[in-house]
Amino acid sequence: MRGSARLLIISSVMALALGGVTASIAPATAQATHPAALFKLTISEIDRDGTAVKADAFVESTSGVSYLNGGQSVKVPAGRYVVAAGVWRPADGSTETLVADQVHVTGPTHVTLNAQGAIAVDDAIGATGVTQGAQTASVCIGSGIEENELAGFLVESPGTVYVKPMASKVLTTVYQTYWVGSSALYEVAGAFKGGIPAHPDYHGNPATMAAVNVQLRNFENATPLQAVIETYDGCGTTTLSPVPLPSSYTDYRTPGNWNTNLNFAVTSGGTVTRDLYTEGDYKAGHSYTELFGSAVAGPGADYPETDQSTIAFSPANQFSDPVIKLGFDCEAKATVTLTRASVTVAKQKLTFCGKSEEFSKQVKKTGWYTMTAVANRWNPGGALPARLLSTQVSLAWRFKFTPVTGHPI
Repeated sequence: MRGSARLLIISSVMALALGGVTASIAPATAQATHPAALFKLTISEIDRDGTAVKADAFVESTSGVSYLNGGQSVKVPAGRYVVAAGVWRPADGSTETLVADQVHVTGPTHVTLNAQGAIAVDDAIGATGVTQGAQTASVCIGSGIEENELAGFLVESPGTVYVKPMASKVLTTVYQTYWVGSSALYEVAGAFKGGIPAHPDYHGNPATMAAVNVQLRNFENATPLQAVIETYDGCGTTTLSPVPLPSSYTDYRTPGNWNTNLNFAVTSGGTVTRDLYTEGDYKAGHSYTELFGSAVAGPGADYPETDQSTIAFSPANQFSDPVIKLGFDCEAKATVTLTRASVTVAKQKLTFCGKSEEFSKQVKKTGWYTMTAVANRWNPGGALPARLLSTQVSLAWRFKFTPVTGHPI
């Protein structure tokens, strides 16, 4: 609903005789709206040795608006901002330090991200015969589901991750790493809310971690698995070494919230054409099962949507893993038909992840409508593997709809 306001402009001088006293009211004038002034924020960086290095920083307001996604300067309105970066150290060419600073901008401002005095992250896993994988350090801004990664970096083993401790109510720092064993994976992570930790120690022991039995089946996933991406506490990511399908292994994880995202593509490093995503809260010493690629894929919980005089529907989740929370499948096409009684109102052919991927039609008449969506799936390479059990999904809805016409308030 749109509201309206009335502005009364008095265009003449009014003389009011009140007990012999004359009061004058000057004409009201409209005030021009001027854009907020912008101030230049420049950033420089110093590595752990005290050497000046080229800045490649990120800037975001404490209210969650991004202004700089890698660079040395940006113009911002007056306000409070967080500046962060992974400060590279030329001396060894492989390590970085996570540094952040919070600044109040009221005019031209310069920020120096100084990595001197940084602390090395201490990590370990209580298991033998393992090889450490990549390590990531990320700083995120916001809280809860509104938390967004501001800056971060990846260090390949056996590199060392460094952080420069600082305090901030709006920042969370997350560290992740993993080790690979003969039949198990060990994922160690930690989240520090309130800035960057002064004591970054992250040790794991399989006996006190969550044991997750991961089963990757290939019945519905005709496309090769390209990457398994893990995110701890909603901040940062770690990409695990690709695991061929089918596969089953035990994944020991630090207790807490984990998001797991599986990406599939036709060619190595190609465009992702199928995605499976799940998340869970894991408790210490408990066992869990994560099943990806169930034997039969079925429609997700997507329904037609109405807005004033428009009926819309996206068939993108007609092929969905029944135990997976989110994801998409680009390996299909659909035909969506909208009818009223025996009259075809609209019929659209859609391609998943293509230019035309959503049905949308404005209707003018009140009545009972029927929408049918028939989707067919194939392997992007053209072949239809025998193991691809769900090749077609059909859905139908019948509903009464009264379009909103005219100009609603």
